Amino acid sequence: RGRSLKHVTFYHSVVCPRCHAAGFSLASLRQEFPDLQVEKVEYLTNLGRAATARVRSIPTMVSGERHLSGFYLTRKRIQEFLESLKTAQCRSSDRFTNRLGSGAGRGQGVERARGGSDAKE
Repeated sequence: RGRSLKHVTFYHSVVCPRCHAAGFSLASLRQEFPDLQVEKVEYLTNLGRAATARVRSIPTMVSGERHLSGFYLTRKRIQEFLESLKTAQCRSSDRFTNRLGSGAGRGQGVERARGGSDAKE
């Protein structure tokens, strides 16, 4: 994994009004998440990359194996997604530390969540 959970890839399009609203909400949350790195990817000119990341609709935010997508991403849903990344990062660090301490190795579980219907994969 090359990127930490502090990195979010935001798939959007310049012709998508819902994407503009989600981008505005994401930008307004930057003060609450100062260590967050956001990479904006234009969906229509990066279809291959989007397919590789399992992005099927826009707007979509991806961090590691976690996705948040939906017809309309409210500021609250984006904030909850970012907070869940912070929580997952802490849990992942705790598991890593616990396993090293117990001599069990370095494997870490990966949690997957997909927004929209909030269903687990």
